[in-house]
Amino acid sequence: MEGFEWLIEKNFIIESFERVKYNEPVAEFYEWLGALEDDQTIVNKADRIRLCMKFFDVDYYRMQSIKDIKRVNACHDLFCYNCQHNIALKRFGKYMPILEDLSKDFDLYHVVFTVPDSEACMLKSTIKQMYKKFVYINQYFNGSRKSSFVDFSQFGCVGIVRSLEVEFKVRKDKLWYHPHFHCVFVLKKGMNFRKVKYNCFSHSYKNERLRSFTRFEILLQNMWYMLYNDIPFTQRNFDEITRGYSCTADKCDSNEYHEVFKYAVGGLFKWKNRDLICRQVLDTLYHALYRRKIIQGYGILNRFKFDLSENDDEAIRSYYEYKKRLLAFEKPVKEVQTMSQVKRDINEGQIVYISRFKKTLKVK
Repeated sequence: MEGFEWLIEKNFIIESFERVKYNEPVAEFYEWLGALEDDQTIVNKADRIRLCMKFFDVDYYRMQSIKDIKRVNACHDLFCYNCQHNIALKRFGKYMPILEDLSKDFDLYHVVFTVPDSEACMLKSTIKQMYKKFVYINQYFNGSRKSSFVDFSQFGCVGIVRSLEVEFKVRKDKLWYHPHFHCVFVLKKGMNFRKVKYNCFSHSYKNERLRSFTRFEILLQNMWYMLYNDIPFTQRNFDEITRGYSCTADKCDSNEYHEVFKYAVGGLFKWKNRDLICRQVLDTLYHALYRRKIIQGYGILNRFKFDLSENDDEAIRSYYEYKKRLLAFEKPVKEVQTMSQVKRDINEGQIVYISRFKKTLKVK
């Protein structure tokens, strides 16, 4: 059909409804916390997250059997799987053109910084230390902080995107948290790091094959360990370290950095952790992440805001051109659709849903 580029696929709607099913434990947590702290603003979060995706404001073009989604009742909560999924896709749609331009003159690397798993009582201080010390990583790479034995200018780093992810798992009947940074480093072309080193991180239970590391990765492992543990970054201290913290740096090929960036800006925690969501986990995360910025750009990427914003580009303008053609045929009726109504329309296949947000979301 004409306007297919604005069509909202059935899977997008169905999967969104599946994701919001996991919001009930989050709503119950906010009710409990709001009552505990006697804070109505926190209680209100429970109402918003329960109403997420429950109502759609649409313009209904009856004769053309088209419903144009103008607004979705979204909560935008940090703990809402659906909202965080959609925000990640919006970031991807907005910033991938920027990285595509940068990839012409630079190489992009997916860099991961980890620290040992943390108990709930230590997660807040662990994340605080990670944020504090990552600033030093950026300063060394941008040249504002100097090292006596490493010339960081050799890497030609012009920008970094840093995103926090927290995994959690049960081990020996105890909850453990695994905070780590996913980053995209924009480095000069042709570094050609060779994987020549093996260490204690070479073997992973997820992969039976041994992984070798580049000297660049060993530098990051030892450097991150020293910074995190407040050890002076000197040649002597560096040489005395027998094992740092697990860090990897993989060059993104032209056919994969799109997925790397989408993963890197994907939000706080992943879909695989959804069944472990409970009051204990949410209480730990809520207080550990209070007023923390999950995603941050540095250097050439510092001026780009990774929070929600709507694109005002050619894609949006073309949507309005398509809308003019719809309006030339008939004037729409404004309606509020419930989730069940949208699901019925989608399943029956008689109504087509479109939205100006389609291109921003890059729905597949």
